Amino acid sequence: MNEPVKEYLTKADAHLPYCKRVKKELLSELSQDLEEFAARKAECSFSDLCREFGDPEKSARDLMSREGFEEELEATKKKAKRKTVVFAVIIAALVAVIAFFTIEFIRYLKVHNGTVTVSEPGVYIIEQ
Repeated sequence: MNEPVKEYLTKADAHLPYCKRVKKELLSELSQDLEEFAARKAECSFSDLCREFGDPEKSARDLMSREGFEEELEATKKKAKRKTVVFAVIIAALVAVIAFFTIEFIRYLKVHNGTVTVSEPGVYIIEQ
C-alpha cells in the first residue's frame, strides 16, 4: 500500500465513529478502490485521490450512508452489549467467590479463637 493511500485511509478512518472491526470492514472496500486507482496511475498523490474520490471526510460519510449499514451497526452494538453483560456477570461472580472465602476464613478464625501470623508471603500460620 503506497503512502498517499495510507494517508487517505487514515484520514477517512478518523471520521468513522465506530469500533475497529466495523471500521476495517467499511474501509476494506474503499481501500481496494484506492489501490486500483493508484495502480493505474504511475505517480499517485494524496491530492489525486481527493480529486477522484472526494475528501476523506466525504468518503467516510458515504460509507456510513450505504445501504444495510445501520443494520450492521445495530448488530455490532448488540454484540458489544452482550459481551459487556457477560463480562459484568463474570466479575460479579469472582467478587462473590472472593467475598465468600474471606467470610469463611474470618468465621474459621472466630471459631478457633486464633490469630493469623504471616511467616512469608502466601504462608499463614493460625495460632490458638
